[in-house]
Amino acid sequence: MHMADALLSPGVAVTMYAASSAAAAVSVHKFRQEETLIRDSQIEYRREKLPTMAVMAALVFAGQMINFTIPGTGSSGHICGSILLTALLGPYAAFLSMIAVLLIQALFFADGGLMALGANIWNMSFYGCFLGYFVIYRPIMRSRLFAGRGDAAAKRARITLASILACVVSLQFGAFSVVLETSLSGITDLPFGAFVLVMQPIHLAIGAVEGMITAAVLLFINESRPELLQDNYETGNSGTAKAKMSFTALILTLIVSVAVTGGGLSLLASSNPDGLEWSLFGNTESGYSSNMGLDEENYGVDSSAADKAGKLQERTSLLPDYSFSGDSENPVGTVVSGLLGSAMVAVLAILIWLFSLPGRRRNQASSHTKASASANSYKAGKAEIAANELREMDDLVAINSPVRNLGAGSKLLMTLCYIAVVVSFNKYDFAGLLVMLLLPLAGYALSGIKLSSCFRKLRIVMPLVCAVGIFNPFFDKAALVTIGNFEISGGVVSMLTLMLKGIFCLMASFLLVATTRIEEICSALRLIHIPKLMTSLLLLTYRYISVFVDEIAIMSQSYHLRAPNQKGINISAWGSFLGQLILRSSDKADALYESMKLRGFDGEFDYATARGKTGSVATAVIVCVMIIALRFYNIPALISGLFI
Repeated sequence: MHMADALLSPGVAVTMYAASSAAAAVSVHKFRQEETLIRDSQIEYRREKLPTMAVMAALVFAGQMINFTIPGTGSSGHICGSILLTALLGPYAAFLSMIAVLLIQALFFADGGLMALGANIWNMSFYGCFLGYFVIYRPIMRSRLFAGRGDAAAKRARITLASILACVVSLQFGAFSVVLETSLSGITDLPFGAFVLVMQPIHLAIGAVEGMITAAVLLFINESRPELLQDNYETGNSGTAKAKMSFTALILTLIVSVAVTGGGLSLLASSNPDGLEWSLFGNTESGYSSNMGLDEENYGVDSSAADKAGKLQERTSLLPDYSFSGDSENPVGTVVSGLLGSAMVAVLAILIWLFSLPGRRRNQASSHTKASASANSYKAGKAEIAANELREMDDLVAINSPVRNLGAGSKLLMTLCYIAVVVSFNKYDFAGLLVMLLLPLAGYALSGIKLSSCFRKLRIVMPLVCAVGIFNPFFDKAALVTIGNFEISGGVVSMLTLMLKGIFCLMASFLLVATTRIEEICSALRLIHIPKLMTSLLLLTYRYISVFVDEIAIMSQSYHLRAPNQKGINISAWGSFLGQLILRSSDKADALYESMKLRGFDGEFDYATARGKTGSVATAVIVCVMIIALRFYNIPALISGLFI
């Protein structure tokens, strides 16, 4: 039911954008209110809501790629997904998730017009998330229907009935809105009465099928983790049966379902036109009626706004109509579209969730009661976590391993050589660069440090590094690699290459820091004639960061205990907090300096030796030679040549 730009006049399109934007603004406000009222005892639900929102939005995207045939009509349909999302996330988070789905579809897959996006959000999301949920789904779920069957059976029956009726009714309203919008747009080829008589019956059948699909998914989740259903959460009634699956296992199951649906089952989608296309153009090629009989190449409203929106969509569409441009019959395009689109929707849903979080949380309990509860249930803040992670770095350095026993100078030489070689790769040499992963993997294996530790500690920097070159695919669209009928543009290759360069350099740098004390690193820097002033500043800065973070942790805990209902530090207290932090950390630094003077410090640091055990230099030379060899010789080709 994705409308094209040609079906709307600019005035109607702007009106629908305004209506959808207002609904989105209300949803953000209400979502923040809901999050603010979440009690400490319900914090687990809050943690589970984010992955649920991301995975279910991705599942709806993948599900919409599968058109199911409506027998005897020559038409097909796909789920909207608004009732499914609302039953799990609540109406406001569900509406925002549907925006993520429809926005990704319009921008990157040319599914629905950009000018018509406001109308599509309203038609496919508003009625399901609000009317279908509040008027039909929730009243049925909270009724005593089927009470004589027992609690578990009654709950299953109510879920089935509510899902089917809510999907049917919401889709009927959505289809009627399409008719109303085209009529207000002045499309004379679509008389109101005739168009209604075609649109409503076909979407009645589509709604019934979607209702059954929705019921099946909700029944599975109700059996696996009943507390995830919004109605169970709000009423505190998760049924008498215990959860049959852990939350992690359920999320993994849903992720697999997304991959199978978007990357596999989407290939089995019906080729018949969907309900809206069938109503507009018919399906005479397969022997069915022409319905409204519009010309697919020339219909609707001509406007400069629609033309501009169409040109913009051409530039942003990576995979128009879920296929490769110019090769719509290639099934690989559908698979890539399903997997890539689902991932993009999940990421956008996460960003929307983070944006919609409240700035502060309020509670109605007395200050004394909450202060006592907060003191008893205080959890480590971000500053304390950062301080602990700094201490963990010292623990990693203490691990006895072959890499740790190498001299700091040798390790610094190998790291600098590796980074220089990695950076020197051509932006299109993705395959050659991939081989360079072998060296850091070997280093981590020999050092006994887990790769997960590296990525966890670099979790803030890593996304920034990966964002480099993210817009390359939009500017460099020329085909660079062809695999069968599958073309990969130079922009995609260069983007992936830049990402790998950043990740590999971070991995190598972290390995150096995690296996070498800061004093040894400074000593190694002196060996390559880095000025003493710079190495001294590096050493003092590293040590001062620990003092600084510890003071932040102490002050944050004190602030939390004095203002237990405040999430974070109020903006009005930032100035005094920062001033006290500087004074406290300065006093601590002065005390440390006085201690150093009493121990004989005269302004000169006695750096630890940068030399390791015998053989460090030889090891560094051998590794550097290997790094350079991997750069200038195609090792995979040489190895394969031995067997071919």
